[in-house]
Amino acid sequence: PVHVLAAIVVGASAWLAIVGVFMRVAPPPESLVKGLEQLLTLGDPSLPLWVVLVAVAVTPAICEELFFRGVVLSGLRRLGMWPALVVSALLFGFAHASIYRMLPTLALGLVLAWLAWRTRSIVPSMVVHAMNNGLIVWLARHPSAGRLIGMDETSSLPSVGVTLGAAAVCAAGLWVAWRRGPA
Repeated sequence: PVHVLAAIVVGASAWLAIVGVFMRVAPPPESLVKGLEQLLTLGDPSLPLWVVLVAVAVTPAICEELFFRGVVLSGLRRLGMWPALVVSALLFGFAHASIYRMLPTLALGLVLAWLAWRTRSIVPSMVVHAMNNGLIVWLARHPSAGRLIGMDETSSLPSVGVTLGAAAVCAAGLWVAWRRGPA
């Protein structure tokens, strides 16, 4: 339960911290942003939110975590912790097939891999992954919610303060997982 609680904290903050940093360093082209918005609504903004969340948040969280943290990471364990984490995160980044998404996805992949390694369970990484994707879906469906995190019609980035706050919250969640140790 403590690891799941830590995962909820990380899941609620990791995307804001990662995007707040990497989109400032390498902003994606507007065409990619529009394409991702289409993906996040499954091309039909009238679909019920629960359908989109199952398709874009829950299913990828389960399937991708089973593969990248279950099969790949466990298969790389013999290399040692950091090589296994980095290689699995790199593969996770490459699988998302965009140079603009590579660094943020790699960073998230490292967080997910570390959580799975530290807790000896893929459940926390599934929770983080689902919350990460779910937050993005929510913001795509409800752009006005972006104002709560400093995003508006002029900026698709969380404010610097929100980015720093999210990084601190994410670090706190990771610290709890680290202090609590393996499951």
